[in-house]
Amino acid sequence: MSEHDLTALMAAQLDRHLVFPLLEFLQERQLYSESEILEAAAPLVAFLQNPQLVQEFRPDKQYNIHMLQERYQIGPDQIEALYQYAKFQFECGNYSGAADYLYQYRALCTNSERNVSALWGKLAAEILMQNWDVALEELNRLKEIIDSKNFSSPLNQLQNRIWLMHWALFIFFNHENGRNGIIDLFFQDRYLNAIQTNAHHLIRSTIATRIP
Repeated sequence: MSEHDLTALMAAQLDRHLVFPLLEFLQERQLYSESEILEAAAPLVAFLQNPQLVQEFRPDKQYNIHMLQERYQIGPDQIEALYQYAKFQFECGNYSGAADYLYQYRALCTNSERNVSALWGKLAAEILMQNWDVALEELNRLKEIIDSKNFSSPLNQLQNRIWLMHWALFIFFNHENGRNGIIDLFFQDRYLNAIQTNAHHLIRSTIATRIP
């Protein structure tokens, strides 16, 4: 049956942390210096860990950035360090902490590409914590961004759709409404075209959802 194993094809489209449940062993991970990252991110991390201070945030991203700079001398370098710190937490397996910091980072980030990267990271963290309802919300949020006319390029858009469908399998095979979800996503014209273009193996996953 090895010739029917899709692990290699699936793994190529997944964050390596999402491969862990499939392979059941840890891959070698890149090491980060926590002290160096924390030194730059410390002021913003301390701010975010204080509920009273976080209440000062508003839906207006520019207001938040200006407020942090004026009142707490927290600028772009510290905001960018928060992304690296969240990534470090993710690499260490602290998915809850990573999800929280990435959520806050997205509320401050003005770089669209970095914002999308942070959303991918938060989606991965929610999947790994098996928070299926939250993961589905993040999946839909990411889909909306990917399908927007302002996305970077058609080729990049295609690749992101393929990634999204692979990651979605973790959610749809565990969510109570997953069978309908996978059909709704995979049979949309743009996603069906992505399957036919560069992800034929996903057809088997789609067929599996139709079998009682």
